[in-house]
Amino acid sequence: MRRNKTWVDREIGRDRFEAEVRLPGFHLIETTQQWVVICNRGNIRLMF
Repeated sequence: MRRNKTWVDREIGRDRFEAEVRLPGFHLIETTQQWVVICNRGNIRLMF
């Protein structure tokens, strides 16, 4: 799932967003304008 960083800051706030992603053990990737949530508790590998 991906979310625009501006939307996150405006609607729920970065701290709450990070806490909600962390709670179930998901992974969070930050890009220039997006947050990408990997909804999987297992290991991940970035390919390129």
